[in-house]
Amino acid sequence: MRLQAEIERKHADIQKTSDQKRVFLHISSWYDWRIFFAVIFVMSTISLFPFLIIKGSIPVGSYDPTGMVIFFSLISSLSIILFFVSVKMVEKKVLEEKNWKDQLSFHLNGYPDFFIYRSYSSFEVSIHFKDHAPEQNYLMNILGTLPLEMGEDEYQKEDEIVDDNNAKVFKFQVQNPRGSKFNRHRRWARRWLHKACDIQFPAIHKEYPINLIQIGDGASHFDFDWSIPRKRMWWFNL
Repeated sequence: MRLQAEIERKHADIQKTSDQKRVFLHISSWYDWRIFFAVIFVMSTISLFPFLIIKGSIPVGSYDPTGMVIFFSLISSLSIILFFVSVKMVEKKVLEEKNWKDQLSFHLNGYPDFFIYRSYSSFEVSIHFKDHAPEQNYLMNILGTLPLEMGEDEYQKEDEIVDDNNAKVFKFQVQNPRGSKFNRHRRWARRWLHKACDIQFPAIHKEYPINLIQIGDGASHFDFDWSIPRKRMWWFNL
């Protein structure tokens, strides 16, 4: 029983780390650059060693590898500096995302949890009003402005507003026909949500107060810590 519990605990930790990585991928492209800089550092450091060996073993005057040593040393130093810059930028972007979410005039449930799911081409949004919901045409007219702001070449969506027999709730589906199964390719959903929460939803909220916006089922399946990475040295998790 103890062994089984330990296995389950380790599996849960691995899953949480994977979920956190997927959220980082969506919030900041610096997460990808972090890996690039790490690879450059390893390659330049490995390339440096032969010239250091040559410099120490060959008599002075026959061949001077000092130029190459300096060249690869500079690349290694620059890449490791940029690596840690990217780490700090990821942490900064995650904190900015938290501050953006906290300053909204309505609750945003199920975020960033919906980034961890595999249904990449679409997601459901529910608008829960405090008093009563407006007419469907009113919502369609406001939400229908989103594709124009995103640009037809960059983003496409179809939405269908459905009354779920509750006069205070409206649901609609956001779809991207070109949605990909790659982790970072759901960034289009984050861009859509930011625009909607910054422009369209506040416009609706001004006339018809919104209690909360629910993404997917609205549940928090992932205990994501916005301000502190799950692991102390999370940036080694490539």
